[in-house]
Amino acid sequence: GGAAGALGNGFPQRFPDYAQQRIPVGDWLKGTCFNEGSSRIESWNIEDCTRTRGFPTTVLLWGDSFAAHYVSGLEANINQIQANIVEYTYAGCPPILSYFSYARPDCMQFNQQALKIIQDAGIKTVV
Repeated sequence: GGAAGALGNGFPQRFPDYAQQRIPVGDWLKGTCFNEGSSRIESWNIEDCTRTRGFPTTVLLWGDSFAAHYVSGLEANINQIQANIVEYTYAGCPPILSYFSYARPDCMQFNQQALKIIQDAGIKTVV
């Protein structure tokens, strides 16, 4: 069952050819830009988490895994977006400033730091 699905890459042959063309999942840079634990909040830095470079505008991708799953799509469409994409994401921590989670007690600190990142880097657009 599950092992066969994983080894078969989800059995893409069950779909017509046009439906099989999709953007790859990509690398979320787990532990660096996509945090799954509190140990990386203080060590996060904008240089390591700038996913695209060479544009005059910078966009912050801030949020939980729902935000992180947009990374590959943003990178694939960078010619239309024309911006440096910075990833600041944390599993189970939605981008809500006063959000508290017993499962992620440092989520509030993570979200407060997002404001500092926005201010320090002069970011005008947040996704």
